[in-house]
Amino acid sequence: MAQATRIRTHFIDAYLADAGLKRTPLIVCGDINDGPGLDAGEKKLFGSAVEKLMGSIWHSRRYLGNAIFDALPEEKQAQEKFQAVSTTSFKDPLFNYMRHHVWIDHILYSRTHGHQWVTRPKNHEQLRGAEIGDLYPHASDHYPLSVAIDLSARQSINSAVHEVGRNP
Repeated sequence: MAQATRIRTHFIDAYLADAGLKRTPLIVCGDINDGPGLDAGEKKLFGSAVEKLMGSIWHSRRYLGNAIFDALPEEKQAQEKFQAVSTTSFKDPLFNYMRHHVWIDHILYSRTHGHQWVTRPKNHEQLRGAEIGDLYPHASDHYPLSVAIDLSARQSINSAVHEVGRNP
């Protein structure tokens, strides 16, 4: 959570508050190792890493969307039932190698562009009809994620590329 807080306060907030970058799209994505809801440790900290990265609902212009959540049917969003959403699958040796499916990877995006510019999120669980983890047992236990990006409604695109390192 400390890393997410640092990225949010030292990069995302500054980026979204900068008038010169206001209309420049921002995507923050990757293995955040955190999903919806709070686990026992997060309850003690009153928050989670993904929530910290997304921002405060009280600052709606700086609140990041979550492409996977936004694509869920409204009833699933309202019920907060995310069992069908998983971005990783692994056999847990602590629980008799039972397979767990967890949502811990995210594609977050800025909402300051007047149209939905990040669409069609896809979780690529399968390759050639089989689960990727079964085909490649030594590969990552995370599924590849993708989205479609539509910048056609923008009048001009700033060619600003920012990379957030591990220690921003």
